[in-house]
Amino acid sequence: MKKCALLFALILVLVTPPLLSATSKMKLSKPVASSLLVVLQGSDALHTSLFAKDEKKVQENILQLVKTLEITQAVSTRSENAETLVHLEKILTTTKNRLRDVQNIPLSEKERRLNYLREFFQQVIQITRLYDLTHGFNVFFCPKDKEKGVWIQKSSKAQNPFDPDGSLKSCGVNMR
Repeated sequence: MKKCALLFALILVLVTPPLLSATSKMKLSKPVASSLLVVLQGSDALHTSLFAKDEKKVQENILQLVKTLEITQAVSTRSENAETLVHLEKILTTTKNRLRDVQNIPLSEKERRLNYLREFFQQVIQITRLYDLTHGFNVFFCPKDKEKGVWIQKSSKAQNPFDPDGSLKSCGVNMR
């Protein structure tokens, strides 16, 4: 019995630290954290313009977000250690590329644009999940959405940007 308890304690000691580190969020320098918060704010603005179906604002928000992501990449290169930088750089690059993809797709190709927007929001959600940022944004997903879209928004009432006119317009579960 004592051997079993000792073995269990040893396993617990060996396994617990990796589990704890896997669930804790990565710390960032203040300049990078501040810049990422601006990215989250821009993502919320994009969400709002998508839900309002204001294409002019959508395009403006995308342009601003691309600039913000470029600034964030420059700040992170100067401020973060190599280990954090590799992962963050990949997320920021993918996020920026999805926005550029949306810009390059004609409005007539609605589904392709929505797919790129879904991928954009997935990357933004990664930022909220992986990095230690104090923010007041809500992360939503619609369980009825076959495409599994997720998004970030300030409001606590779900406003599905992928179906603002349809039956899923208020479908959303807050994941935060």
